[in-house]
Amino acid sequence: MALDNELWLVFTWYALRGRSSDPERLTTAQLARLCEDCRFFGPRRFSKHDMENACAVLRRRRRREEWRGLAFKEFVSLLAAFSERIYGPSRDDAFERLVTERVFPLAKRRRHPLDIAPVATNADVIRVRRWLEAEIGAVFEYYASRESTRSSTLLWDDLRRFSRDFGLKFSSTDIAEAYLSSLDGRGRLGLEGFWEIILRLALGCCSDFQAAAVERKRHSRPYADLVKSVLLDLYRAQDATVELAASERRVPSGSATDSATIGKRQIRHHRRVCGDLVE
Repeated sequence: MALDNELWLVFTWYALRGRSSDPERLTTAQLARLCEDCRFFGPRRFSKHDMENACAVLRRRRRREEWRGLAFKEFVSLLAAFSERIYGPSRDDAFERLVTERVFPLAKRRRHPLDIAPVATNADVIRVRRWLEAEIGAVFEYYASRESTRSSTLLWDDLRRFSRDFGLKFSSTDIAEAYLSSLDGRGRLGLEGFWEIILRLALGCCSDFQAAAVERKRHSRPYADLVKSVLLDLYRAQDATVELAASERRVPSGSATDSATIGKRQIRHHRRVCGDLVE
């Protein structure tokens, strides 16, 4: 599991640099970059042409699906195949050697996600969440993809639609970083993960270059003020999404996600909650 976690940080670093609009898929160009960084290529053992052929085989297997790049499991499988080319097919430890001698020392990777427990358990932040619990839940349910009758999961495409509809004032890379950092152990994003994304965006702890800014913000503004600022931006944008909720999804009136639930009446309530931040 620890090995997979570290490889996931490597995989997603290159995936984000290839196409931040799909941070869970690795493009062929970024796989080539990783191979070059890790010095996989050599005249007698493994070439860029070999790598491209391996990706082409995966494309052919997905004839009925649009090729969006390598998924994480496919990436790990390719590393195992590459290790046999580089170290020899008879070496049982080829994959382990590839990872420990080349990937981890030489590849770039994302930082381990910041532990935001001190923020999530802050009394003022908890109070803000309780005030807006129903509304945050309604927005999540509206955008989440139903995987079963018992639970909802927010997929990356769902989060992208949410960010477009609400005009989030963050870069696609920052939103993708917050998403990746908030996934649970099964790679899913439930309501708690959605709230965690809001906290991470509020703290500005998304892109690697923002690490120092997080520390400055912690000392200059209370956690709750940072969270309320993001929530206020979200609910200001709801005026533009009320008709979207009613017309595109045809949500039944009176349901938890109808336009009345996430409409102007709630915006006025949220503005009172965040009143000290209203211009």
